[in-house]
Amino acid sequence: MLNRKKPSPKQLRHLIITTTVSLVAAIPVLCQPLGLAFFPAISSQPPTISMLSAVPAAESAKGPSAYKLAPVEMMSVVDSSFSRQSSSTNGSTAEKPTENPAEPLQIEVREVEIQLPELYWLTVDEYPLYVNTSALNFRAQPNTDAEILDVLELADKIICISESNKEWIQVKSDDQVGFISSEYVTRELVFRPVEQTRYVDASQLNLRAEASTDSEVLAKLDHLQKLTRIAVADGWSKVKTADGKTGFVASKYLTEQGPVPVSRSSSSSSSRDYSSGNAPANPSGSRIVDIAYQALGTPYVWGSSSLSGMDCSGFTSWVYRQAGISISRSSRDYPRIGTGVSYSNARPGDILVMDARRSGDGQLIPSHVALYIGGDKMIHASSSKRKVIVASVSSILNWGAKLITVRRIGG
Repeated sequence: MLNRKKPSPKQLRHLIITTTVSLVAAIPVLCQPLGLAFFPAISSQPPTISMLSAVPAAESAKGPSAYKLAPVEMMSVVDSSFSRQSSSTNGSTAEKPTENPAEPLQIEVREVEIQLPELYWLTVDEYPLYVNTSALNFRAQPNTDAEILDVLELADKIICISESNKEWIQVKSDDQVGFISSEYVTRELVFRPVEQTRYVDASQLNLRAEASTDSEVLAKLDHLQKLTRIAVADGWSKVKTADGKTGFVASKYLTEQGPVPVSRSSSSSSSRDYSSGNAPANPSGSRIVDIAYQALGTPYVWGSSSLSGMDCSGFTSWVYRQAGISISRSSRDYPRIGTGVSYSNARPGDILVMDARRSGDGQLIPSHVALYIGGDKMIHASSSKRKVIVASVSSILNWGAKLITVRRIGG
């Protein structure tokens, strides 16, 4: 066994003091990771680590009593607010104090006056308008001194293409662009009063309470039922039936041509086929019909007007030219020549003006003409038969053509 020497009293005293001091100094450090505070502060003074009270130097020669422990009350080790978050001994960075919030952003608002021209325009999506006055000037420029391009009538439809800050709008009318006063137009449908006889050109037609396909159906009208049209608008007609019921129908299903009266003598002749060009002798005694018979069998040639070839209006103009009467060469002009008469009063030699397009657009455009020769028969240059023939008026109408008017040249 090793023979260890016992420490002297002086060494033992120093060992106890050193151990005690080390233990007291180590406890706060060991508590920091746990966020604990060691010994609450007992004074308002800053925290200190006063472990010993030094003995005056004059007493240092007295030996072992040169150092003595300070009273416990003086051992203020750490403030109560000491914590892991605020300590710098564990290597963490202390939280920075919250900065004062920034001053509110000051925005200076200035009023800016925008100088606009006296008259400026805004392009818009095109939309329809309807004239709601009896006559409206359609001008070349947006002022009352500008040239008048046209005079629009009540219920005419136009298309707005741009608007201004004044009471002027730019519109299209029949592909012509001009200006009108916005005071005299509306987006609502406008009806123009008329007094016309029309017939139903459909197997069945709805008579509605309003001018809309969503409106209540008041009645079902039959094919060729007679109506009195009392007002007309864009695509719609206001009509009155024979029993006094008033409502609205789509205009495209109305026609001027009523049922064609066929006499007993004409019913048999109507079924005959005169496409060969042969026809019975003219019983009417009309000179015009006599001349027309001379052209039977002439080839159909569009744009020509002679016995070597002719189209429908070329045929009628050739016939009247042989009689010493000059009439238009274009079928579009025929509704305005001579005098209009009803079909029931037609005489041999009168001109039948028809729309042979078989279209359901509600418009009547003169596209075919023929010479009436009596007895529900007519002579015309047929584009389907490719020559001048005699045909039944009823058969042409049943095929889908529409009679627009009957014109009488001379007396």
